[in-house]
Amino acid sequence: MRKRIELDLELITQLREKENKTYQQIADIMGCSSTTIRNFCIKNKINKKSIIGQSFEKSKLKVIERDNSPNFSSHETAYKCQCLICGEIKTYRKSNIENGPGCHKCSGIKGGRGYKEWEIGQKFGFIEIIGKSEKTGFVVGKCECGTIRDFSLKHLKGQGHSRTISCGCKQQSSGEIKIEQILKDYNIKYQKQFKILDFSSFAAFDFAIFNESNKLIKLIEYDGE
Repeated sequence: MRKRIELDLELITQLREKENKTYQQIADIMGCSSTTIRNFCIKNKINKKSIIGQSFEKSKLKVIERDNSPNFSSHETAYKCQCLICGEIKTYRKSNIENGPGCHKCSGIKGGRGYKEWEIGQKFGFIEIIGKSEKTGFVVGKCECGTIRDFSLKHLKGQGHSRTISCGCKQQSSGEIKIEQILKDYNIKYQKQFKILDFSSFAAFDFAIFNESNKLIKLIEYDGE
């Protein structure tokens, strides 16, 4: 009667995933056939190409180790990962790690249908979202001036009585910001807060437009918030 060999899951996983050993090399170590090791690896979803230690830009996750007993059912290999934004350690499917969305706390996902309220890198006015805040309904944003702080997502989107476009360093209205962006996109020469003498006093306009010869051709005054 052939002696039954007890295979060590943890050891074989390390040899295969961390050390990239072949089936034959592992078989020589374990004292069995390469076919036995191959079948064992397939059954336990042990892959030679390891993602352990890798960081993934799309999901913002860093793989720590494989999780052989995840708290969810899946045909995919599961790994314990650390979120590169909030630092939380959690188990994820391989497809989630490689393709996103990653950490639900930091990816802007709302509810169970994958609807994203926001994304890292998304801009509102002069503010760029760089992460999720610990405060409910807030995100961490970086203003163009370099200030980093929490911002209300509702106010960034203009949902309510006010719209946040900067940390407070910009005095322009949202309409002025749009006008300036259009002028930049079309490479139009302009000057902000242009003053001209109006009888005995100076009148200021939001924008002055100039031609290629630097001659004033238009004045823009945006009347709105």
